[in-house]
Amino acid sequence: MIRTFAVLTAAIGFANAGVIDFETAPSSFTSLTQDGATLTAQGGNTIRVSNQNALGGLVALEDAPRTGYRLSFASPVDGTVSADLGDFGQDEDTLRLELFDSSDMLISFDVEVLAAGVTGMLTVSATGMNIAYALFTSGGDFPNTVYIDNITFPSSTAPVPVPAAAPLFAAALAGAGALRRKAKKSA
Repeated sequence: MIRTFAVLTAAIGFANAGVIDFETAPSSFTSLTQDGATLTAQGGNTIRVSNQNALGGLVALEDAPRTGYRLSFASPVDGTVSADLGDFGQDEDTLRLELFDSSDMLISFDVEVLAAGVTGMLTVSATGMNIAYALFTSGGDFPNTVYIDNITFPSSTAPVPVPAAAPLFAAALAGAGALRRKAKKSA
């Protein structure tokens, strides 16, 4: 019975989050597709990956004129989208993540403020349903001049998660079958 439960649990599987962290990304690109999502610059510019140790390693920055980043999904997803945004502290940056559905309706958003003089990254994160795309932008004296890294999102290519009760139900069915076979042997 335990073996049957383990096999059923492994076969059912759970959805995985997609991740873009730029460790294996090309040094420059206009679009990067991974796990059912495509990252582009909103203005169609090139995005360059560089090693910025003060910000935590390989990060990406859009070429000028900067308009922010767009993460589009192959099919709508439900869940949480997040990313690290930051820079070298020249100005105060208002970091923003907005989630939209396929009708361009705002679903959810997050705003974080990176103070002037602070070198580093902050995480923006928002949760929604039927997310078609996410926009990562910033405001300040130099709008959209922030680096991006560690983008996480629900993968539209991953298996759909099952309710927590499904493996328990499968185990109960397997147990009932074992009891039935035992009862037949006894009879």
